[in-house]
Amino acid sequence: MMKNALFLFCLTILGVVLFAACDKMDSTYRGFIVKDGVTYPGKATSPMVAPGRNRVRINWLRGTDPSVTHATIFWNNYADSLAVMIPASGDTVTALIGNLPEKSYSFEIVTYDEDGNPSVPVELLALVYGGQYEANLLNRPVVSSLTDVSGDVTVVWGSVDVSNGAFATDVTYVDTLGDSVTQRIAAESDTSWLTGYAAGTSFRFRTAFLPDSASIDTFYTTYEQHAAYRAVNTAGWVASADSYTSPYVPGNVIDGNPNSFWNSEYKTNPPPFPHWWQADMGNTYPVSIVELTCRQDYLLGFDFTIQGSMDGVNWTNYDTYTLLPQKASQRFMVTGAPVMRFIRIYQTNPSLIVVPSCFAELTVYQ
Repeated sequence: MMKNALFLFCLTILGVVLFAACDKMDSTYRGFIVKDGVTYPGKATSPMVAPGRNRVRINWLRGTDPSVTHATIFWNNYADSLAVMIPASGDTVTALIGNLPEKSYSFEIVTYDEDGNPSVPVELLALVYGGQYEANLLNRPVVSSLTDVSGDVTVVWGSVDVSNGAFATDVTYVDTLGDSVTQRIAAESDTSWLTGYAAGTSFRFRTAFLPDSASIDTFYTTYEQHAAYRAVNTAGWVASADSYTSPYVPGNVIDGNPNSFWNSEYKTNPPPFPHWWQADMGNTYPVSIVELTCRQDYLLGFDFTIQGSMDGVNWTNYDTYTLLPQKASQRFMVTGAPVMRFIRIYQTNPSLIVVPSCFAELTVYQ
């Protein structure tokens, strides 16, 4: 009997505790879900925010609650808001908020029924971009832009700032018909071709950025101008050198054949470095780029200085470079594009401990 009484007492206490807990939970539920006996309307479903230039676009699914008639989007701690009417048809609700300073935002979407009952707020975080972001964007550099014999220009591009959102570069040039042509070069491409390029003109380019994959606006660097360098025709050039070994004569360097080459004297009393190779170009040219190609079957490199002259007697030293022992042609920019009639490759410090010097081809771009 005592055990039964104790059991009934414990059961009574447990019932009181459970009732109190349920009453507390129901009170909490009523505080968040029920207002004056009316259930909150359906909240914004699957919301998304897309940033842009001093603006954002916010989308969400209309949902299945037919009582929802309008919504309000709040930001800046509810100091600013935008009222949005819910369309009678369609699956998606869209709102565009503009005139936003560049910074991070917290947006809250609250939907309402026709009686003004609010839903549970839905929060979205976004970073709005503007002039500060755009001012720090870097244009993709041009490594080289050379005109071939057909008049087309090959542009080799440097690395692009993909980590900051770069995805393409726009290039605009004038073709031989006088028309303006624009190409979009993907960030993944490192070479582009400007066909039908009008000789003597320059092209301009800018890089396009999307700061976020969902961005509704594209940002751009400022346009840069760039010249397209044209190879100087070597017909009629007269080549010479400090020495040579037949049949590897100085003229082989300007014959357009990378398998022929000039080699300094190496059989009888070969002279030591420095060595030089030079050419009378016949006319004066502004020299912007010099391209050299090593002898292909025996790779030798050297340090050298580009020298220029108007009379072939008095020489001016320009930049100093290193030709690496590799098969691919190597291009060297000449600071200031000096005007010269005679050009000389004045060579010092060979890459290997050998006395002779050699290289296969030279091209001058103006």
